[in-house]
Amino acid sequence: MSTVTIYQSNKTEKLLDKLAEILRTPLSNPLAPETIIVQSKGMERWISLQLAERMECCANIEFPFPNGFVRSLFAELMPDIDQSFNKDKPQEFDVDVMTWKLMQCISKHLENDAFAPLANYLIDDVILDLKKLQLCERIADTFDQYVIFRPEMIDSWEKKQDNHWQAILWRALSENVSDLHDARLGQMAMKRLFDNNNNSKPFKERFFVFGISAIPKFHTQLLIALSHICDVHIFLLNPSQEYWGEIRSKKEIARIHFKTSPDLEEDLFLEEGHPLLASMGKLGRDFFNMLYGFMDNHYIQMDFKDCFEPVSAKNLLTSVQAQMLELNSEMEKSTIHVAPEDHSIAVHSCHSPMREVEVLYDQLLHMFENDPSLSPRDVLVMTPDIETYAPLIQAVFDHPDRHTAIPYSITDRNRRKESQIIDAFLMILDLPGSRLEAGQMLSILECPAVARRFNIASTDMPLINHWVEETRIRWGESGEYRTQFGMGAYPENTWRYALDRLLLGYAMPGEKDHPFCSILPYDAIEGQTAALVGHFVQWAETIFKTVKALDSTKTIIEWVQIFNTVLDDCFLPQDVEDIQIIAIRDILHRLEQISNKLGQENNTFNLNNMSISFSAIKWYLSHTLEKPRSHMGFLSGHVTCCAMLPMRAIPFKVICMIGLNDLTYPRRDRSPNFDLIAQNPKAGDRSIRNDDRYIFLEALISARKRLYISYVGQSITDNALRPPSVLISELLDYLDDHFVFSNGNSRESLITYHRLQAFHQAYFNDKNILFSYSSDNCNAAKELIARTKQTEVPFLSKPFPEVVENKISLTELLTFFRNPIQYFFNHRLGLVLTDRVRTLERREPFNIEGLEKYNLKNDLLDILLENDAPYAFLDQIRAKGILPLGEVGRVAYIDVIDELKQMSKKIQHLIKDPLPDITLDIKIDGIQLFGNIQNCYQEGLVFYRPTKAKPKDFIDCWLIHLALNIQEGSNRPPSWFVGNDNAYQFPSIVNSKALLSELISIFQQGLNEPIHFFPETSYVFIETLLKGKTEVQSIEKAAQIWLPNKYRNYPSESENLYYDRYFQNHIPLDNSFISLAKTILKPLQQNLKKYKSLQQDDNKDSENRLVNKK
Repeated sequence: MSTVTIYQSNKTEKLLDKLAEILRTPLSNPLAPETIIVQSKGMERWISLQLAERMECCANIEFPFPNGFVRSLFAELMPDIDQSFNKDKPQEFDVDVMTWKLMQCISKHLENDAFAPLANYLIDDVILDLKKLQLCERIADTFDQYVIFRPEMIDSWEKKQDNHWQAILWRALSENVSDLHDARLGQMAMKRLFDNNNNSKPFKERFFVFGISAIPKFHTQLLIALSHICDVHIFLLNPSQEYWGEIRSKKEIARIHFKTSPDLEEDLFLEEGHPLLASMGKLGRDFFNMLYGFMDNHYIQMDFKDCFEPVSAKNLLTSVQAQMLELNSEMEKSTIHVAPEDHSIAVHSCHSPMREVEVLYDQLLHMFENDPSLSPRDVLVMTPDIETYAPLIQAVFDHPDRHTAIPYSITDRNRRKESQIIDAFLMILDLPGSRLEAGQMLSILECPAVARRFNIASTDMPLINHWVEETRIRWGESGEYRTQFGMGAYPENTWRYALDRLLLGYAMPGEKDHPFCSILPYDAIEGQTAALVGHFVQWAETIFKTVKALDSTKTIIEWVQIFNTVLDDCFLPQDVEDIQIIAIRDILHRLEQISNKLGQENNTFNLNNMSISFSAIKWYLSHTLEKPRSHMGFLSGHVTCCAMLPMRAIPFKVICMIGLNDLTYPRRDRSPNFDLIAQNPKAGDRSIRNDDRYIFLEALISARKRLYISYVGQSITDNALRPPSVLISELLDYLDDHFVFSNGNSRESLITYHRLQAFHQAYFNDKNILFSYSSDNCNAAKELIARTKQTEVPFLSKPFPEVVENKISLTELLTFFRNPIQYFFNHRLGLVLTDRVRTLERREPFNIEGLEKYNLKNDLLDILLENDAPYAFLDQIRAKGILPLGEVGRVAYIDVIDELKQMSKKIQHLIKDPLPDITLDIKIDGIQLFGNIQNCYQEGLVFYRPTKAKPKDFIDCWLIHLALNIQEGSNRPPSWFVGNDNAYQFPSIVNSKALLSELISIFQQGLNEPIHFFPETSYVFIETLLKGKTEVQSIEKAAQIWLPNKYRNYPSESENLYYDRYFQNHIPLDNSFISLAKTILKPLQQNLKKYKSLQQDDNKDSENRLVNKK
């Protein structure tokens, strides 16, 4: 009989030394591989690297997981069983296979009274298949746990000793099947292993179990039973060299006392022992107790070998480890003092996950600077929520200051988050039944593999987005598609209508012509853009075809074929993207294998005849594809960032745990309410909460130099304190009870409370414990300090070189006076400021408002002035997609026409006799002013806009009027501006040249420095001043226009991007503002005449045909 040898140590490195020592003794067969059972890919990689360092080579070693090893054991011990143990082939009792078998099985039993809870849940509705599949998946997973953790219960069910719905379902699954489940195979394997007459050759000479914190009793029994035919070596990390199997936490002791009769309490020998082991070590405690229980079995020869290494209590971290090793928690508190410079255990409280990562980055830089022996490979960063922290880690670690880059890798991420192809594939699956919104569709096209399939480059996306905006695509493939959402079959704002507009734009003249078959061609489609339109239309048609193919009910085989077609039609992967496509195809191949296995002849669960709805199969694929993968990026020589998963007891010099927030960690067990294991728990059962507690404990004993912990401990809104994870609180309470801190207690000494912003000046003060390595944040902090010391910070540190323009176009002059600050930014600084990125509209227009209404009014006003039948243009306007759909759009169109009729009558009196355009070419003080002037009529210049007149309208008209008065003399007819409220007139100006000369001088000044002229605010100031108010009163009135006001439904002038950037919240209504306003606008307002209406009278000249509002 061989032996089970169990090696225990408080350090994983010592266990590995022992493993290497054994491996140096070769097997009798030099070609036979060694077998080391591990629980994670991370542990496999660590062992491989460490063995290679110790033995100069690591080769011909298998690293199976426990389940895989047990399957290979079954195959070796029971070759006579007609069952494949290949993990790549589906077995009858695999979770995914049981899920699909249950889909057929449940429906047959719902009328049974025992299935009443399931029948109540599976009521007949549109998502019945989806609900049933989700339920079956939970039941299958629960059954899989029963097989491992409750094999005796499975055995009783098969003997028909129970008749509740779970037992009935299990018997239905297990009857008349060719494969045996693991519980039955385990019984058979144990019998053959203990059979004295078994003279079969050894399964293996030896095998090893390494770094597994806890193994279910089912696996443990099989591994120990293997000692009958081979040597079994189990290497376990044990926090204590003393026996701690009987210690209990305070909560457990209280619970036992509560359930125990008072007469028997004296007979209880309950000991808390080490508080951290008692509270966090339940998982390991139960496992060790189970192993000790096998020592009483005389058929098993067990040998425990201790490899514990004394811990030198040099700092707080090693002192805690030493106390656990010696199970000594009764030391006198006063004898253990923690030095102020001891940072071996550090806790950091931040305002947000982003600040946690920023602080972590600076802390790691500090560690690397102070410890030259520390390298990135020696640092492990763990978090319970890797999906939240992964993008933040990328954002901080990928954009460091110069010379401070820290290499890193991230593992355990959701495959969808890591793969653009998987994400795009699942987005395509989200389309059936959706509205096909513009943004939703274009998100798919942004995937490089999708765009590549249709010959669309990334540089083409801005133009495609522009087309989508201009053609006003909102949602829906077509008008007919919209009917399924209870809408009318209106084609406007749909994909097909817009695509037809793009295609017609290449084949026919543009928008000013009449629609062709109710479709208005879209301009600007020519040359290379025509080819892009073709690719864009091809992509859209492929998506529409895919949506129609998916929106149905089919068998699994049919679904697999369709999904493979989607991959072929929509994706063209390159290089590493092939791996992403293979991941999807592997799942589809597995589905096909399951269907084929359950579709064999005489199989009760024939899936070939079962139709599955799209919602159900979509959930299955997304549920499978969104599972994390942990084999990429672990121990890659960089800082390893990973999730807090069990069996991660790998030693690192520095272990960082971030995101340990209250109610977040440890996580809660969320078993279904029908889980019989959760209802009747036993020692050794799977528990997420106990797993998380033991992970924290293993991290505590695996950190060699520093243990770094952070959490969101301050509110980002009001700075209120938030509690950390209960595990942090327990650790701090323990430290308070057993150590003396110079600053009072552990919370005051170990917790660092960080500022809300990374550029707070406290991080750059040598006298503060806070610090930062970011030069950008340092510069920002200096800037903030400078601002507090100065009343005003100039935007320009020094004046620009003086520029004088000898030739000025009229267009440039008009542009300048509309916004001199913007003109300076654009022409002298070369800066163009943009507002927030526009998002695509998701809804069709329900009314006409804002810029859309203004543009519509402009178009309709031109139609009114040129045509007596404006209502005939309804179809042309509707074809642009501007109007609301149906009758609402027609009414809105008529309302706008009626609104513009009065204004058009005013204008028609002035534009009856058009004249040719005027070419402007004048010289003022040696400066040439040139341009082309339109809107010339017998009555004079006539400008109009379908809105209330604004100061910029008056300034434009005034500048052109002055220029024409200089060129054509003072007999020049007046100039007009007509708004939707009033008409305004500038008469002939005698001193035009002097006035325009002053304005050109201001233009020259504005080229060299920003000037304090703001059309809206300046106009109100002069208007108030001309009413007889003082300058102070006029400034107060102007400030109401300049400053923001939450009670106005439009932005103030100061909220303009250029004004806001230049003045930075300062109020520029100073002497320069007053002087410029008087120079530019006082003559303008003194010569401006306002009229309420214009009346026709052929016997009087135009001046007398005016009815003055005054």
